[in-house]
Amino acid sequence: MLYLQFIFEVLHAKVFGSRWIHYITKCLHGGKSATTVNGQPERWIIYKRGVREGDPPSALLFVLVADVLTKMINLGASVGVIEEIGTPGI
Repeated sequence: MLYLQFIFEVLHAKVFGSRWIHYITKCLHGGKSATTVNGQPERWIIYKRGVREGDPPSALLFVLVADVLTKMINLGASVGVIEEIGTPGI
């Protein structure tokens, strides 16, 4: 689980525009979707928070968080807090 404040701080730090931040905010604070049965839309399902796997912003948020995690790991390795992982010399 990610804290929403973290996501917004990353978006601001990466200088995303206010329109994008508003779009992500709407997605993270709720939404609705509908199922189809025999090609006909059924009732709306309202969810209160978060995105689901396959939602358009889901991949973007994954990449943003993975980028921050990579930078944190690299920083930790450079100051000796954690050991580097991998084959030496590659």
